[in-house]
Amino acid sequence: MRPLFAGLALALAAALAAADANAQSALDAYVGQYQFTNAVLMVKARDGKLFLRGRELIPRPDSTFGVSGLAARITFVRDGKNRVTSLVWSEAGQDFPAPRISSQTNRTVRPGDRSPHEVRFVRANGITMEYADWGGRGQFVLLLAGLGNDAHVYDDFAPAFTDRFRVVGLTRRGFADSDRPETGYDVATRVEDIRAFLDSLHVVRAYIVGHSMAGDEMTLFASTYPDRAAKLVYLDAAYDRSGSPRRADDDAIAPDEKAIYQALFDAMYSFRPDYTKISASSLAIYSVPRGATSRRSSIDQFRKEMARGEIVEMDAPHDMFIAASRDEVVRRVRKFLLK
Repeated sequence: MRPLFAGLALALAAALAAADANAQSALDAYVGQYQFTNAVLMVKARDGKLFLRGRELIPRPDSTFGVSGLAARITFVRDGKNRVTSLVWSEAGQDFPAPRISSQTNRTVRPGDRSPHEVRFVRANGITMEYADWGGRGQFVLLLAGLGNDAHVYDDFAPAFTDRFRVVGLTRRGFADSDRPETGYDVATRVEDIRAFLDSLHVVRAYIVGHSMAGDEMTLFASTYPDRAAKLVYLDAAYDRSGSPRRADDDAIAPDEKAIYQALFDAMYSFRPDYTKISASSLAIYSVPRGATSRRSSIDQFRKEMARGEIVEMDAPHDMFIAASRDEVVRRVRKFLLK
């Protein structure tokens, strides 16, 4: 290449790099955490675009942002020094302000949350997933939440194990600050999320503890990757729900989340667990209130099919690990994992 053209090429490359840096700097002005009622909204920048809870923020001519897939508008508010101090979520004629509480996205700021953990993010299986890391040393324990919950549902449960285990909780796709793609809510794809997540942390074998709907993920994961599931603990999670369809018409489900819930319901109520392919030692703790009989068929199936299974029946609520029964659940799970 002639010197003149070489110089022009270098100058062009430098100009493009400077433009990219300026564009990234402009996006960084919005990045951070915003306190929205009782939730924390995370604004992240990736590939030259802004995202909020996995949805792309689309620039509008009036300097506001649209939200991909929603009839909502985001306005970022600046102070006298041109610093972003809050955002306003506008939808259906109402405005909802959310003050900016942090410019960081590698650790979630949750007012009042005293659980000793770090919140981190990992890119795996094509999406970004949030996970809570309580630390500890020993065998890796992965906590999977039930439907509608994220990893923080274990904030009071996880610290009871860090003296003997390394404890991490994963927030599945579609919830909290994990990405919200339009597809991928079938059980098989969620299992691949778990596999890719463990790969990203270089975890070869794990103890997996899951609540409610997570039982489907655990069962299929242990069947598909028998060498990677060392032990399984089902917290009222070992059920055959197939054949009982449900619609996402509950008023408690936000309108923009109903499609995700419906996809999860469709997956949950079409999945029949097969425990015969599982070689890992497994503990199933069932919520069996006095006089309840509806769970009996699932309990009998687990007892018959799980080669190395143990069953505990407790007069406890479905959320047994955060209710008054928490200490007893902790005791039984610790005893099983420490065998």
